Amino acid sequence: MESFVSYESSQSIQNEDRAVGTRIAGTMARAHGDKGYSAQGGEIKLNYNGSAGQSFGAFCIPGLHLNLEG
Repeated sequence: MESFVSYESSQSIQNEDRAVGTRIAGTMARAHGDKGYSAQGGEIKLNYNGSAGQSFGAFCIPGLHLNLEG
């Protein structure tokens, strides 16, 4: 099994970016399957500051952690 490194990032977000979590989760699922990145030993933590819409964390998968302040 490959070893994966965890990743963390902080950035600002606006309501126009409301589906960013959904897009990232979809990309992760295509690359790593429905069990996500955590099934392979990694995790992604994304910290956002600002405003996001109702679909911000829709369809989030294991290994993807979204934090929103604003």
